[in-house]
Amino acid sequence: MSEEFYLSKSKKLFVRKLSRYKFIIFIGFFWSVYSTSVSFFVINEENCITDSNIDNSILEATESENYSVECIYEQEEIKVLKNNTICREYTPNQFKYYNPNIFTMPYRKNMLLNSNFLKTAFESKQTNIRIFFRDISYNALLLFFKLIDKYDIIVNQIKTQDFLDILLILSVLDIERTKESNHFIKELFSNFIFEMQNSNHVFDPQKYYNSYHYKYIKKSILIELYIILIDLISFNDKIGHRYTVHHETIASNFKKTITAYSFNNMHPKSLTSQIYLRLNNISISSLHKIINSEYLMNTWIFLLNITKMDLIYFIFSDEETYNKSIKVFSNITLHAEKLYIHFFQEPMKFFIKKNVNFFSENLKVLKLRYNFTTEELKNILRFCNRIERLTIKTYYIDFERLSLLVNFSMNNPNISCKILGFVYELPDIDYEFINNIPRNILFYFENSNRNVEYEEIPAKYMPFFQNYYFHYKQILNSRITIKPELLEFFRVKSVTLDFESNSSPYKIETSVFNMLRCFKTIKYFSLQNIVISNELLLYVLESDTIKILTITKFICIDKFRYISENETLFNRKLVDFLLFDSLTEINPSIFIYLSRFKNVSGFNFTIINENRTSFL
Repeated sequence: MSEEFYLSKSKKLFVRKLSRYKFIIFIGFFWSVYSTSVSFFVINEENCITDSNIDNSILEATESENYSVECIYEQEEIKVLKNNTICREYTPNQFKYYNPNIFTMPYRKNMLLNSNFLKTAFESKQTNIRIFFRDISYNALLLFFKLIDKYDIIVNQIKTQDFLDILLILSVLDIERTKESNHFIKELFSNFIFEMQNSNHVFDPQKYYNSYHYKYIKKSILIELYIILIDLISFNDKIGHRYTVHHETIASNFKKTITAYSFNNMHPKSLTSQIYLRLNNISISSLHKIINSEYLMNTWIFLLNITKMDLIYFIFSDEETYNKSIKVFSNITLHAEKLYIHFFQEPMKFFIKKNVNFFSENLKVLKLRYNFTTEELKNILRFCNRIERLTIKTYYIDFERLSLLVNFSMNNPNISCKILGFVYELPDIDYEFINNIPRNILFYFENSNRNVEYEEIPAKYMPFFQNYYFHYKQILNSRITIKPELLEFFRVKSVTLDFESNSSPYKIETSVFNMLRCFKTIKYFSLQNIVISNELLLYVLESDTIKILTITKFICIDKFRYISENETLFNRKLVDFLLFDSLTEINPSIFIYLSRFKNVSGFNFTIINENRTSFL
């Protein structure tokens, strides 16, 4: 009994001690929180001290190093001297002094929209947290505190500079992305949009580009502004803004024109790294709705002016989209590091019909896709002398276009040029010209290999690439004449045999197929106005390079049947089999023949004249 009493008494003592320790820890934490203060220092030209007003005691403190060194905006250091005077070295051995505006408040957990800056400072045991703001107004800081407490009372009179100052404050505080912070930014920006209706709205872009705001306002905050505006224009179409505004590095190229990412799947650390716009028929049509709304257009232009984009990607898929985009961007300079444009027609309209410079000094990479004429190419290159990298994808390159591009590269040795072409026709090229091609320009041709889309053309082989695409067009009823050694030497990838001029479908000689078997480069094989013979069927079946077969206007003299004694012969290369305009009946045995092609994903049979074509 005494033993049980002893254990019970010991347990009570332990519980009392534990409660006492918990109380002490709580009091300690409570005291550390409420004994910690946060001071906001604002320095600007208004509180800058002239040399005649600098107290000697301040200079003496500087000489005796009686000050603390603080960091402002990442790398820039300032000195806090006697009486909280601020000293900043704006050029080597040249100093400015400030009598800062100071606002102090007690630290509270999760204060100021869950500021990560304050949280980190508090966890490092700082008892007096100091935050420095440069080149913002003190009134903007006070307005920010007022709006934080009651952001629903925001009035429609937020001035442009106050709005930018608050964005900078949010960036320096490094606020967490929460429902509360998103709501605050939305209310702030929504009310600022209506300020754009004020005819007295003033914004000096050049002054802004020289300010700390342009450098330090976080891209994650700017992304939110774009989303809010696009939601407003598109009536909260979430798909619309996800296809338009992105904040992750992408491998945008001319082959993959559809890229979209969900905001919900992004890693938080990526939110400040990249920002890009993808503008296609959907997003441009949405933006075109604001053409007649002056204040919304002003907001759109303002956003583009304050944002240093990593990438803007235009895709003009039709004439309507292209014409709308010309109106939307007629008075806008694009402040983008990279600009990709896929044109539909007349590219110069997009560049010339503008009241401002289309490219900013920030542009480093320009990629263009269009089958430019020589004159269009000449005009485009006039805009490209200040960039670092130029890529042009075009269909046709002749000697005149080639000379223009080479001369541009010679005159701009610091610009790296890549030219991607499909058809090279260079009969007038000579070796003297080749020897003068500078190293800063490279030429590529389309490669059917799925792992490598384009392959570089060594300059010494340029004379031979006029026949990369081989198109044989028969003259009257003459026999076909092809030099196989030339086809092999030129590494032809696409071959078209055109017998349209023949009075009747042409039967290709067996010798031609024997010649075609001598090399392994043909990927695309097209035939027009021919007789489908056993020799043709066998050649296609045996080929281990042809991926697309197209036959237009044809007759069949035999059934589509297997023509080899080797019944195990199959084809695993052909992907598409296309037949257009049969002049005779088609036998169902075509499907027996097709069964030998194990990788065919598309079979297209198009009837041009239903009266003369039928399946037996």
